[in-house]
Amino acid sequence: MEAENRDYKYFMQDTGSIYLGARLSYTEILQDEMINFKYKSIIEHYILKDTDPEPTRESQLY
Repeated sequence: MEAENRDYKYFMQDTGSIYLGARLSYTEILQDEMINFKYKSIIEHYILKDTDPEPTRESQLY
């Protein structure tokens, strides 16, 4: 199962955009050193107030 999810767990950043894999959980995003502080702050202050940190971003949409 983890091998299947590896294709959907990624982080990429260019000059104007941040790309995150759909199967990253909010906990994994907050623990990743490569993800910038501003995005982590948005997750901590706005998103995690209303959601559980374990579901993936994909499951939030469905």
